[in-house]
Amino acid sequence: MKYLLTIFVIFLLYQLTFVESLRCVFQCPFVSFPMNVTIPFSACKHEERDNVQCSLIVTIDFKNYVVSGDLYMEKLDTIASLRIESKFQLESNSIVSTVWYTCSMSDYCNYEFLNELMTNKLVEFNATSASVHQKLIDLLYTSTPSPTGIQCVNGSCSSNSFCQALLTNLVMSNYNHTTINGSLPCVDLSSTDPFLEVTQIFFPFKSEANIINIRCNTKECNSNETVAEVYGLILNDFVIPLNSSILDINGSFLTTTPLPSTASFLYSLYNLTSFVVMFLFFSE
Repeated sequence: MKYLLTIFVIFLLYQLTFVESLRCVFQCPFVSFPMNVTIPFSACKHEERDNVQCSLIVTIDFKNYVVSGDLYMEKLDTIASLRIESKFQLESNSIVSTVWYTCSMSDYCNYEFLNELMTNKLVEFNATSASVHQKLIDLLYTSTPSPTGIQCVNGSCSSNSFCQALLTNLVMSNYNHTTINGSLPCVDLSSTDPFLEVTQIFFPFKSEANIINIRCNTKECNSNETVAEVYGLILNDFVIPLNSSILDINGSFLTTTPLPSTASFLYSLYNLTSFVVMFLFFSE
């Protein structure tokens, strides 16, 4: 019954036609910019259209201190408002984070988001990321595994492979659910494969989903205790300096030509409800 009710709500919301006008920055690719350098507004195209959202994709290379990406506009139908995927490799400070962001609360909101990201705060965070990276390696990896094999919580792996674990976490109002699966099969890693992948999806109303995939070769490194410790490090210490108020529909991230609050609210509700349906479906 809960599925039918939720799907019915989505159906009603989906029938709404969003014809609000919005100005976006688009066709604005950039490659290997320093972390604290602003992309010139004049280097991009900007246009006003109906029924669109402003979007961007940004890749942060913490090892090389550079940022690459693109700004664009698209039809107002993307589910995720903010998604961050971070990949940690065994090479020193080799972390790459990719950010996808969509917005419709104000003109040029994708450009403003990028400007708030590419500041000295991101440069300063780079030092923090190096410290977190080293703590994770110390916890999850050894360069001299036992020649007889690696002891995982669900058995053993050969000395040249890795144990695995997966953590999923969903946070909503008055709801916080976390599951850990340490029964995944052993896996081989190439020199370019990450030993840790973190996906974070943020929604309005302070809701979020977190997925952490761990590959490790220390003794019982895929135990619940170790996975929880990794999650704590990511949650508390690896926090990319983004403006979190962008997802608060009652907040005031920008005040330049705001769109009517009703359209913004309904679109945000559609996004959140859609994600809940997917989470309930896959968690059955």
